Amino acid sequence: MKQTDGTVYFTDQLEAQAAGAARSGRDMGVVMVSDSAAARPSSEFWGGHKDDVMDALPPGTHRPNVVVVRRAPTSGRWYIWDPWRERWTTSTADDVAQLLGGTV
Repeated sequence: MKQTDGTVYFTDQLEAQAAGAARSGRDMGVVMVSDSAAARPSSEFWGGHKDDVMDALPPGTHRPNVVVVRRAPTSGRWYIWDPWRERWTTSTADDVAQLLGGTV
């Protein structure tokens, strides 16, 4: 991830992970660690750039859902990014673990 002005953008690594998730029929989770509520994923996680990454894959490849969560290290609180409202919603470690399919 690359962060400028509080916004986190896709990098080559995340593009490769998204493509790998697509090829394996899986979805993708991104965990951000920041105490700042101003830290946010760019619209590229869901928008045109993701479309470009997916278009480079064979036709019919699974289009992965991307879930972005944020952990505030000082408080230990968890948040889930709502891409339609463009804001963080408070969550719990249990809910995030269930959403990401593992433990946090």
